[in-house]
Amino acid sequence: MKRLFAIMAICLLAFVACGGNGEAEYAPVAAATPVPVATPTPDPSPMPTPEPEILPEDIPTGPFVDIAAKGLSSYAVDADGVLWAWGMNGFGQVGRDGVTAIHSPVRVMDNIASVSAGWYHALAIDNNGTLWGFGRNSNGELGQGTRNRSIHHPIRIMDDVVAASGGQFHSVAVTRDGGLYAWGTNN
Repeated sequence: MKRLFAIMAICLLAFVACGGNGEAEYAPVAAATPVPVATPTPDPSPMPTPEPEILPEDIPTGPFVDIAAKGLSSYAVDADGVLWAWGMNGFGQVGRDGVTAIHSPVRVMDNIASVSAGWYHALAIDNNGTLWGFGRNSNGELGQGTRNRSIHHPIRIMDDVVAASGGQFHSVAVTRDGGLYAWGTNN
């Protein structure tokens, strides 16, 4: 019985050492020797007051009707139906060729009702119910029947869609007639 309690105590310590939330499953249980931690010395000088940033006229200011973010990229649909994107673009998930990071919103497409962010891809439903996708497609996330090719511009996936969501390596959609569709990784 003592051995069981000792094992339970070790497991509890490991759980607490890993953050206690189960998300750090590969973190070490404990360091072999303590590591000294340096304490930062506060800088007594005051913070400079930043100059107000002047935004170009094409940067969206709202109002917005939908937003999504995942995998270091962000998306917003404004009230005029314009889809804006910014962030990491290594797989074309911001809808641009040849740029790995976009630090300000860029216009991707018009006539959009909603957007969903996958891990490295995005899905957008236009006002006619057509589902569009762009970004990573290494597991068939974009529903094209192909793999291992990123697509850096919106491509049509299917019609009559009322809801869609992107996962890490898959996507799902619901059609007007209540059909549920899924594609991408299936494991």
